[in-house]
Amino acid sequence: MHDVDFGLGTGSSYLKIDARGGHFKVKNHDDEEVIFQQARFEMDLSGLETGWLAFIPGQGPQFVPGVKSLQPESINGMDFKKGFKVNIFGVENVEVIGEALGLREVASTSYVVRQAIRDVYTDYRREAARHPGQTPVVEVRTFKSIKMKNGSAYAPNFQIVDWVATRPEFGNAPDEPAEGPARPNDADLSDELPPAMRPSV
Repeated sequence: MHDVDFGLGTGSSYLKIDARGGHFKVKNHDDEEVIFQQARFEMDLSGLETGWLAFIPGQGPQFVPGVKSLQPESINGMDFKKGFKVNIFGVENVEVIGEALGLREVASTSYVVRQAIRDVYTDYRREAARHPGQTPVVEVRTFKSIKMKNGSAYAPNFQIVDWVATRPEFGNAPDEPAEGPARPNDADLSDELPPAMRPSV
C-alpha cells in the first residue's frame, strides 16, 4: 500500500471532455449534466500537471501528481490511470447553463485528449516567451474523429487564439519567467502509451 495524498476536485467545478461523445459536459443549476460542443476559455497551461487520475462517481477526480513508481491498480485498490489536470476560466456565456464557466478544472485519462493537450501545450511553449505574464485563450470549435482499437474517439481541437493577462484565480505570479514552466514528462502526454492503455478513450 502506498501512502499518497489525493488532490480532490469539488465535483461541481469541473469541465469534462467526453471523448466518446465528442462534446463537453458540465453540471447546471439543477445538478444535471448537460452537454455542449464549442467553447472558448483561458487555459492555465503554465499550471498543467500530469500524474495518476481516478474518477469516482459523485466526486471530483482524485489525482496523484507525477508519481512514476506507482501503477494504477496499486493505489488504494482504485482504478487509477495516467492523466493530466489543468484549470480553465471561461468568461463567455454558455447557453446550456445560462452563465459563463468561470474557474473550472479539466482532468482526463483519455488517450486522444492527452494527445490534444500535448499538442496545445507544445504551441503554448513555443509562444510563451513572447507573452510574459499572460495566459493563452483557447477555443474548441470542433472535435476530431480518431479511429481506435474499439471504435472511434473524438479529440477536442484546441486552438490558441489570443493571450490575456494571467488572472489571480490561477494563482500564478504575473512575473512568471519568460521561458515558461518546466515541461511535463513527455511519457505522460505522448502517444507512446502502453498497449493496455490504448483502448481507453
